[in-house]
Amino acid sequence: LLRDAGFEGIRVVERALPIGSWGGEVGEMTRKNLSDVLRAFIPQAAQKGFVEQEVEKLIQEAEAEWDSSECTESMNTYIARKP
Repeated sequence: LLRDAGFEGIRVVERALPIGSWGGEVGEMTRKNLSDVLRAFIPQAAQKGFVEQEVEKLIQEAEAEWDSSECTESMNTYIARKP
């Protein structure tokens, strides 16, 4: 897409972001962001027949796993210039 839009010198910088308390401040922020996104879907999950408390329990279990297993997520930054 960048090339089609006329950009040149395109490069991608990939980073592994920590998720959870083990990753310090960045890990805590990433954990909170992911948790907030998952919780935002609870009403839609309830409409599909899922029990809200069960979904919340799954989110809490995911948070505990993120804190204990040094999980990461990939973040790509695209850098380009337009002549």
